[in-house]
Amino acid sequence: THVGGATASRANGWRRGQAAQVELHAYRVFEQNAIYANNLSIRDAIVHAAQTGCCLINLSLGGGPWDRLIEVAVQTAWNLGAVCVAAPGNDGVPEVDVPGRYPYVLAISAFGLDGAWPSNTTCELEPVDAPARGKRINGKEVFLTGFSNYGPQISFTAPGSAIVSTMPGDKYGVMSGTSMAAPVATGVLAA
Repeated sequence: THVGGATASRANGWRRGQAAQVELHAYRVFEQNAIYANNLSIRDAIVHAAQTGCCLINLSLGGGPWDRLIEVAVQTAWNLGAVCVAAPGNDGVPEVDVPGRYPYVLAISAFGLDGAWPSNTTCELEPVDAPARGKRINGKEVFLTGFSNYGPQISFTAPGSAIVSTMPGDKYGVMSGTSMAAPVATGVLAA
């Protein structure tokens, strides 16, 4: 719910997704109550999305070993005209998680704006990367999040710290992670 809202929510209030005009499709890749997604389900969802005309496929998931099934799926999607946008992981290490490190995938790291998070959130405790300091947006200092994985496979960076988006029960909530940066970037690409 949070990821979809960051891309394409149509709220009438002050919050809405980056591309509220797009049609959003969701594909289940996690079995009910499962902690990890099934790679076969991920592969099938990517291929099905591309075959049915999706231009952008957000993959706010990752980790695990290299998987040829998913690598072939993202290349198939690319060949069909769809671009996969993925979260590189939240371990703060110089290694991009699968599927973000595959060719034909745009891996999106996360940045934030110092002090731009809602009060009473834990975002104030996020470690920051000092070399990014000094750049400003609307008077607030930009920082690269300490949790964002990094490496040569990173294509872009997008807001991923203290993202306010939709939550179940017609509510809004704050979440941080590269899984928030990827749908923001997907929405920008779709707009």
